[in-house]
Amino acid sequence: MGLLLGLVACPGTDLPAGDDDDTTDGVDGLDGESDDDDSGSDDDDSAADDDDSSADDDDVSDDDDVGGPDDDDVGPDDDDVGPDDDDTVGPDDDDTVIGPDDDDTVADDDDTGPTTDFACAGDAYVGNYSVNTAGDISAFCSAYTVIDGDLLVQSTSLLNLNGLDCLCEVTGDVVITNNFAMNAVSGLSGLIDVGGNIQITGNTDLQALSGFGALDAVGGAVTIQNNQSLDTIGGFDSVGVIAGGLTISTNADLDSVAGFDVLTTIGGSVLVTQNWNLDTIDGMPFLTSVGGSFSIVMNPDLDSFDGFFGIASVGGNFVVTNNSGLPTSSAEGLRDAIGTGNIGGTITISGNGWG
Repeated sequence: MGLLLGLVACPGTDLPAGDDDDTTDGVDGLDGESDDDDSGSDDDDSAADDDDSSADDDDVSDDDDVGGPDDDDVGPDDDDVGPDDDDTVGPDDDDTVIGPDDDDTVADDDDTGPTTDFACAGDAYVGNYSVNTAGDISAFCSAYTVIDGDLLVQSTSLLNLNGLDCLCEVTGDVVITNNFAMNAVSGLSGLIDVGGNIQITGNTDLQALSGFGALDAVGGAVTIQNNQSLDTIGGFDSVGVIAGGLTISTNADLDSVAGFDVLTTIGGSVLVTQNWNLDTIDGMPFLTSVGGSFSIVMNPDLDSFDGFFGIASVGGNFVVTNNSGLPTSSAEGLRDAIGTGNIGGTITISGNGWG
């Protein structure tokens, strides 16, 4: 008995709070009822233990454990309430909107709006630049990569914009209008940022809209209107934010809308109207916010708009009317998915199909 008392009182051992790195004998200093140098549980942690499968070291949840938002796991990442960083399409780290992630070549980190963390090599043309011929394209690319103004492609006989892939940034608008022979908007694969609006209107032979694969932000509105042969809208795969509105109207042959794969925010209104052959609106899986009104009107063949079911808020009116192929239940389902309390204006659903 005297030997045992001597061990307990020996200098350098724990007080009766607990011991270090042992298992179970009930004697402080020899077993693992508790930890070393801590009045609660583990070593250097006031909550749980160090290197344990249930809770971690210096974290409110766990380290390398499937049980909670963890560090270095395939699930949600550390220090973020949402999905993880290093994801090519998912929400990013440390951002207030669900946008493209950090460590991505096309979108930025810690920014609620257009990216500013890129720089175009080369010089800027100051003023509006008009492209009328292929010679104008080659002349531009021989000297510049940026237009500090508008890009104007109006009433030309060009078939496309091939050769303009040197263009990296337009600080103003991109206007492609009334080009009767243009069948593709190609040649803009290097364009990363547009500070103003994008207007693609009145191009009677334009059949497919693509070619904006590198574009990550639009500082104004996007208008796609009165392109009578346009069949498909795609190619905006990297655009995270449209600061203005999105208008898609009077494109007689338009069949589908897709290709906005990482779009999260439309700052203005959405208007999709009088596209007589439009069947589906899809391809906007991360769109959560519309700052203005949301209007889907007079698209008689439309039977699905699944691409809008991620929207969480509409700042203005919610209008889904006179789409005879769209079941009324789909319009009501979208309204309910958003929530009437998250719609800032009036709600109008009428003149749609049965079901």
